[in-house]
Amino acid sequence: GEQALVAESLDNVGFGSYQLGRFDDAQVYWQQALSAYEQLDDHVRMLTVEQNMGLLDLARGHFAAARKRLESTLPRAEDGQLSEQVSVSLVNLAELALVEGRYAEAITHAERAAQISARRSDRRTEAGANLQLARIGLALGAVKRADTALGSIHAEQLGNEQQAALQLARAQRMRLDSDQKNALTLLDEAAKSAATAHSGTLDMQIRLERVQLLLASGDRVGARKLLKTFAEETSRLNEVPLRLQWLELEIAAALGEGDRMRAVAYYRQALKLLDDVGNYAHAATIHELGLRALPQGAESEAALGAANAARDRQLADAPPEARASLAVQLDRRLREEAPATHAH
Repeated sequence: GEQALVAESLDNVGFGSYQLGRFDDAQVYWQQALSAYEQLDDHVRMLTVEQNMGLLDLARGHFAAARKRLESTLPRAEDGQLSEQVSVSLVNLAELALVEGRYAEAITHAERAAQISARRSDRRTEAGANLQLARIGLALGAVKRADTALGSIHAEQLGNEQQAALQLARAQRMRLDSDQKNALTLLDEAAKSAATAHSGTLDMQIRLERVQLLLASGDRVGARKLLKTFAEETSRLNEVPLRLQWLELEIAAALGEGDRMRAVAYYRQALKLLDDVGNYAHAATIHELGLRALPQGAESEAALGAANAARDRQLADAPPEARASLAVQLDRRLREEAPATHAH
C-alpha cells in the first residue's frame, strides 16, 4: 500500500542523488528507504538498497565500509536463495576488488557471478560479470584473458550504460596494442552511449581514458586542454575512484610540462585520499609520479617507500600466472604518463 510507495520513492530519490554525485543526499534517502523496507519486512528490497549503499561507500572512498556492507549482503542473499541478489553482490564485490587492485579476488567473484547468471539465463548480469572479467584482464595486461571475456559478451544484451562500458573496455584493449586510432573511434562511440544513458560517471571515465591516450601519444597540449574541462565538474569528482584517476593524470600532465610545483600540489591532494581509502589499484603509479615531482628529502623517501609497498602488494594480490604481465603493465602505465621524467 501507501507505505510501500513511500519506501520506493525514497529509494528512487536516493538512486537519482547517487547518479548525480550528491552522495550525502543519497545516503540520507537510502537510509530512510532501508528503514521503510524493514518495517514492511521486504527483505529483497532491503538487500538491494544495502547493495547500493555499498556502492555508495565505494564512491565516497570508504572502501573498508563498502567491503563490510557488501560482504554482509552476500550470505543473506544466499540464505534466502535469491540468486539474482547473489549475482549482484558478487558483481559489486568484484567491482570493489578491482578498484582496490585485488585482482585475484575480483576474478573469483566475477567468475562466480557469471556462472550463476548463466545458469539462470540472466543474460544482462552475465554480460556485466564478463565485462568485469574483461576489465580485470585489461588491468593485469593479460591480453588473452581480456579477449576471452570480451568475446563472450553479446552487446545486444546490454543496457546503454553497459554498452558504453563495453566500448570503453574495447578502447582500452586497443591501447594495449598501441592502436590509438581505433581506440579514439571506440571512445567516441562510448561517449555517445554514455550520453544516451545519462551516465555522468562513465562520461568522466571515457574522458579520463582520452587524456591517458593523449598523454601516451605525446599530445601534451590536447591532454592539458581536456583536463581543464574537469575543473568545472567538482560534484562529479566527489566520486573518489574518479578523483584519484583525475589527480594521477593532473600530476602526469604537470610533470610533462616541467611544472614540478603543480605536480607536487596534486600529489599531496592524492596522498590525503590514499591515506583514507587504504588499498587502491593505481597507488603505485601515483607515488612513482610523486617521486618524480618531489625534491629529494623525507617526502620523496616516503613516496619511494609507498610506491614499492603498493607495487609489492598489488603483485601479491594478482593471480600468480598474471604477475609478470601486471609488472609490465605497471611499468607501461608510468612510461605512458611520464615518458621523459625520472625519479631523482
